[in-house]
Amino acid sequence: MNSHLLTLCFFLFNGFLLAGCKQSQQNEDLSKPEKNSIIRIALSSDLENRLYYKDDLGNAVMVKLKDSLNISESYFQLFDAQYKIPFLLFPGDSLYGIVDGEFVKFHSGDERRDKELAYSNLHFQRFDIDSYDKWSFQNAFLTEELYKREELIEQEEADQQEFLRGYIKKEDVGDEFKGLISKGMQYKALSKLLFINNSKTAPQRYLDSLNYQIIENLNCDECLAFDFYRNLLFMTLDFLQKRHANESAFQLVKKYYSGRSKEYVLKRLIINHINEKGPSEIQEEVDNYLALKEVPMVYKEEVREIINFSNDSVLDRMVIDSKGQNHSLKSILEGNYTYVDFWASWCLPCRKEMPASKQLASDFANEGVNFLYLSVDENPINWKKASLNEGLGDNRSFLLPKNSSIRERFNLKMIPRYVIFDRKGEVIEMDAPRPSDKRIREILNELSHNLK
Repeated sequence: MNSHLLTLCFFLFNGFLLAGCKQSQQNEDLSKPEKNSIIRIALSSDLENRLYYKDDLGNAVMVKLKDSLNISESYFQLFDAQYKIPFLLFPGDSLYGIVDGEFVKFHSGDERRDKELAYSNLHFQRFDIDSYDKWSFQNAFLTEELYKREELIEQEEADQQEFLRGYIKKEDVGDEFKGLISKGMQYKALSKLLFINNSKTAPQRYLDSLNYQIIENLNCDECLAFDFYRNLLFMTLDFLQKRHANESAFQLVKKYYSGRSKEYVLKRLIINHINEKGPSEIQEEVDNYLALKEVPMVYKEEVREIINFSNDSVLDRMVIDSKGQNHSLKSILEGNYTYVDFWASWCLPCRKEMPASKQLASDFANEGVNFLYLSVDENPINWKKASLNEGLGDNRSFLLPKNSSIRERFNLKMIPRYVIFDRKGEVIEMDAPRPSDKRIREILNELSHNLK
């Protein structure tokens, strides 16, 4: 399993709210997506940079203290970054979040919704708080006694379903909420079955049975709002690739996936290949993808934009702006002292520092100190979305190409990283304090004083 899929698997073991559709449940009526639905969220100050959601490309987006989320699905998943606890939100929700003890608590003004939201923390405390002991991780990787392992997984699901039924008897919750949580437990159990450390040692009849279960439960288009289900799509693809080594990932997706799930996986696949190999290396795959009639035009536009940023002719650029124009680093230092933030959309510690960084930028706006944000994202769409979400501004936010000499010069193996340049563009602080560190104000105050 590659490192990308391993990261996805980590989230699978730490989340539980998701949805699934078995073939036997195809007649169940899940609500149709309600377009342009608003979810309003207000948070207490101690929840700053603690809640996030995943966008369509898997990018973590932090929720602001006061936010309005315009969603295109009939439900939505929000995560507590501290414990990876997911909360199930619906169109029209208006929530106020606070910290209650160790956990996040939401008030909605509706007693039923408050009970539904409270379930997330209760489930976590009952089943997931000890997820690093017992068998959750250990037995999930066993290749021996596979049927015993399957019994344990089925028993865990049964216990969780019983816990849910007990909560339903005690509290008044909505039918849609009950159905989604219950299906989520089924999909969580299925995802754990996929954790076979070395499928080559597993009996063929076991793999055949597992393969049947996967295909039977695949392609729930209504589930794409859930990060868990998206991850499961790629776990399934990894499993299929191990069983069908003579077929490419694209062939397997076209063979086993359908509907919106197929469109989503194909898009993520083509974007990953472009970022890893470059568009010239997979030109035929790109052309075939763009020619598919069933692929939504918005997906094709995303792919074309990534290709424009990934062309070999621009790989030697030092930094790139949001319009795809290249600049040398010195040309954007503007002759003043400059505090440079090396970050990425997927880096939660980086995003956590953004409010403090923007406050610093505001406080020193007239003091001769500039602020620049240089992203190491490989996907320009992720960078653009995150930059817009953080309100960084086009004239301060730039992308570093994979081959940029700046990456090597500053040895950007760990982020966030902060560097201060003088008025001539020379480095004076190679590892400057973070924006939230009070020492940075002392340094910047001294630099601005030198200009007076």
